[in-house]
Amino acid sequence: MKSKIKPDKFHFLWIPVLFLLPLLAGCSSGTPETPANFSSGHAKNIAVETFPIEETVPPLPDTFSQEEAFVQMLLFLQEGFRQHKIQNTYTVYFNGIETMNDDRFSCKMLLEDKSGSDAGFCWLEHLTFTYDEETGWYTFKGEYEPVLTQDIFYAYDNIDDAGELLDGSVHEAELSINTDLQTSIRYFADPGPTSATTYFYSPGNHFAGDIKSCIYTYEDVRLDTSITILYPYINTSDTELENLLNEKIHEAFFYGYYDEECLNPEKEMCVSIKRIHKVTRKDEQFLSVLIYEFNSYRFANHPNDWYRGITLSLETGKVLTFRDVVGEDCTVEQLLNSGAFHCMWTWECASDEEQLQSIKDSYLESSLDDFNDMFYLTGDSLGLITHEGRYYTCIEAKFADLGLDEWITAPQEDK
Repeated sequence: MKSKIKPDKFHFLWIPVLFLLPLLAGCSSGTPETPANFSSGHAKNIAVETFPIEETVPPLPDTFSQEEAFVQMLLFLQEGFRQHKIQNTYTVYFNGIETMNDDRFSCKMLLEDKSGSDAGFCWLEHLTFTYDEETGWYTFKGEYEPVLTQDIFYAYDNIDDAGELLDGSVHEAELSINTDLQTSIRYFADPGPTSATTYFYSPGNHFAGDIKSCIYTYEDVRLDTSITILYPYINTSDTELENLLNEKIHEAFFYGYYDEECLNPEKEMCVSIKRIHKVTRKDEQFLSVLIYEFNSYRFANHPNDWYRGITLSLETGKVLTFRDVVGEDCTVEQLLNSGAFHCMWTWECASDEEQLQSIKDSYLESSLDDFNDMFYLTGDSLGLITHEGRYYTCIEAKFADLGLDEWITAPQEDK
């Protein structure tokens, strides 16, 4: 099975202080057994009140069986297909239901794609659940459901690669969004994905009036995913310019981890991602923002820090490149050898001098383009975002000390 390599993890350097995480509740329903683990006989129904008056509670079966549990699991999987708009048809191979130590049951299954562009790919799924003998209802947890992300990094290339799981199969069935399973839902489950964007002015924000804050949230309790992105929104009297500026800001904050990909929240699983920002410069000409992320993946060895920067001309809507700031004739080596930079923080008890020397060793041969999204401006300084291994730091130098005095007061046309 392919493994999806997430970015290295880095210690966070400043703590997110403002998040809005709206959680929406939802439920559904279901019913199982493994030999000697599920009771036999009749179960008393006490769940009538959970149904609308005009509906009738379906009768409970005379005996419980693993087959009944498999049908409820199929219903639960189908609900996930509908929530995540999974259009393909799958053959589902169930392994036997196992008893866990805390009144829970566990079942692994293999989903073989029988249609679509990924036909032949196989997905390992893992569900856990509890069972109420009195009501005959299940409570499901989607402990591991990569098929809902459709991220093939989590998939087997073909069924032969999943032979051991297939050998353990005790039941199989076809499943798609439209499969008629001819039975009633008898389970409760965590809600699927929800997303929202909220706009507000920060109390005491001295930029209020032309800049406000936005919070984007994406929650999927079923896939254990929580994403929060706090980003600025620019207001101007020029609608076209305003749209351009905010489009560039949105692109910068919704970045992906590889090449130029965008963040796809619906493809994330078992992760908490928080992105916030610090406005480092805001005047009539420029908006410069330092973007910070803290994330924690369930299967990672440690959390991760991630930094980015974006600087915009508020007069043209252009995203400034590093060359726009330091000029075509400058080099990274010249900047780092200027002696003007100092570290905003150091790692592993290193002194400022030691940290700077280590940064020089890592970046002297870098090109100006390598810093296009790794720099920021302040009122009087240039900042660079650097990292060694999984340790990030920012280094800053005064414009005057770099011979860039014009960046303090010069009008846009002179830059």
